[in-house]
Amino acid sequence: MNTLNNFTTKYKRALICGGAGFIGTHLKKRLEDLGIAVEIMDTKISRDIRFGEMVSLIISEFNPDIIFSLASTAGIDRVAADPIGCIETNINGVQNLLKHKGEAKLVHFSTSEAYGERADRNKETDTTHVGAAGNPRWTYQASKVCADHLILAADKDALVVRPFNVFGEHQIGHGAIADFIDWGLKGEGIKIYGDGSQLRSWVYVEDFLDAVLALVDKDAKGIYNVGDPSTPITIKEMAEEIATETGKGSELYYEPLREVDVFYRVPNINKLVNLTSWKPAHNFHEALKQVIEYKRNEKT
Repeated sequence: MNTLNNFTTKYKRALICGGAGFIGTHLKKRLEDLGIAVEIMDTKISRDIRFGEMVSLIISEFNPDIIFSLASTAGIDRVAADPIGCIETNINGVQNLLKHKGEAKLVHFSTSEAYGERADRNKETDTTHVGAAGNPRWTYQASKVCADHLILAADKDALVVRPFNVFGEHQIGHGAIADFIDWGLKGEGIKIYGDGSQLRSWVYVEDFLDAVLALVDKDAKGIYNVGDPSTPITIKEMAEEIATETGKGSELYYEPLREVDVFYRVPNINKLVNLTSWKPAHNFHEALKQVIEYKRNEKT
């Protein structure tokens, strides 16, 4: 990672909303290692950004100079279980942050879902395709896109990052890599929806955070895609690799394609690279082995 001289000079107190989640946990450690004081909000510790008075109180007491907005519902199944909670967090929660943040820099984590079923190296200025109402994937997507509009309309200095398939240690909730590793280590069958030809590119969480912090260091504002387009892989290929690496003889089996799925998701990161010269430090396949080994040791 490049030195973050501007970042560490400018920011001393960081509030992470969603700080007990997967990316938030990694971000908290990274910031603390840089000598930055960190406070978190998360529903796991009964600090919910949907409640404006709570947001106001925590911000006024801690007085952050930068706020990372990660609080959101992780996983389509969880969205389906509580779609209203998802919408309220993604929209009302962001409104609360905008209302009470004061002069703090806002760094909001949006989603690559904004680009719809097919994200083929989309630029940040490309159209966002909001899906039909009532489906959990598009419930999540539409509320995140709405939040993007809210932020850009209210705060010209805010940074909005759109992550493309982040993976790593401590991943919680449902997701292809996390689920496949869990099933593989248990020796269970690895479930694939459709024929497994859906294509994704993945970025290791530490590389992802390198990119985000590099953007903040450069005083970036507006929307930036963040991901690693270098090694796209199909869901079937990834499942086969995880089955081999976990070593429990897991077999692949196939379920009918879900009503809504994403068939292609590879980012265009020219805007990010032109500003920061960022490139991932980890090869996808080596990072995947590292995460599998971490999960294996965690279970023993």
